[in-house]
Amino acid sequence: MLITGLVLILLYILLIIAFYKGFDKVDDFYLQDYSPKMGFSVIITFRNEEDTLPALLESLYQLEYPSKLVEVLFINDDSSDKSVKLIESFIRQQRPKSTWKILNNERFSGSPKKDAVRLGIQNAHFRYIATTDADVILPKYWLACFDAFLQAQPSTLIAGPVKLHKLQSFLDRYQAIDVLSLQGSTIGAFGWGHPFMCNAANMCYDKEAFLSLDPYKQNQHIASGDDVFLLEALVKHNPNQLGYIKSPQAVVSTSPVSSWNQLFHQRQRWASKAKSTNLLIGKITGVLVLLTNLWILTLPLLVLIGQLNVKSALLFFLVKFSIDFLLVFKTARYLDETEVLFSFVPSSIIYPFVSVYVVLLSLLRPYTWKQRSFKS
Repeated sequence: MLITGLVLILLYILLIIAFYKGFDKVDDFYLQDYSPKMGFSVIITFRNEEDTLPALLESLYQLEYPSKLVEVLFINDDSSDKSVKLIESFIRQQRPKSTWKILNNERFSGSPKKDAVRLGIQNAHFRYIATTDADVILPKYWLACFDAFLQAQPSTLIAGPVKLHKLQSFLDRYQAIDVLSLQGSTIGAFGWGHPFMCNAANMCYDKEAFLSLDPYKQNQHIASGDDVFLLEALVKHNPNQLGYIKSPQAVVSTSPVSSWNQLFHQRQRWASKAKSTNLLIGKITGVLVLLTNLWILTLPLLVLIGQLNVKSALLFFLVKFSIDFLLVFKTARYLDETEVLFSFVPSSIIYPFVSVYVVLLSLLRPYTWKQRSFKS
């Protein structure tokens, strides 16, 4: 048992160190004086988002980018609340002559989100697609950053940073720390040239590359994953034209979920798309993280049955705690979220339970997303 634990923890350390060093390989990006050039079709899918849409709409309105180079396509995925009326009212009052419009989703697969994205792309007039979510607040130079990045480094896909805001409870801070870990791993993987994660809440890609690859053809039965399945297709097609925009001016913000049950459903959804991708580094990372957390959970039992002493068990936990903290702290400092780190100790204790529990849930029950039930 001791040898198994040592091997696991050593492999885990090497993985996190690789992400840590890869993080620094992604150059910081600074927006400077330039002439806007690229046109963007912004695609936003929504379903019953009346509470979050006002903030998104206002941040879209405040974007510092020529209106002639932007269209915004809102894809209504069968909303039954006031979402559509809110958007229509905002367009009439603030953007009456703009190219903002609402389209109704056309369902033909097991993934409403992928159907909505396809519909948006079919109606997009510009070469570059920028995507975000209906519960996001955008920075005012969001599109300007994408444009400047594309002018400096032509890319078929650009991933951008996401952070949580409005953090009031321990649950909120737990989620923020978890997202920091995911963001650090994402940036690190891009730095090493082996990306396996991105987030549709902050992403830009070439429409022609999407249409030529048809990335959802083999996975349209999986409800989630419009972002990672596109990334997977592009990694296999042309990995040298993928970029990460590591800029504080490109960070989008979103709110945490409000209950543990919602968190479990959200993590089930994330796990369902992660296990269905075929990128080797993603598979290795997922399996290694799961096994390491499972090992941490078995430490008290191993102590009780005499397979490990207390000192060895504590050492295993402290090593994992320390290596996790290195990556999370690095990401928190970059995203200006170091204030959440005072919850890192309890979060580290809870995280192995949550991660293993989510895997078990994915084997036993469907998950709920946007008031719909899906199989894991």
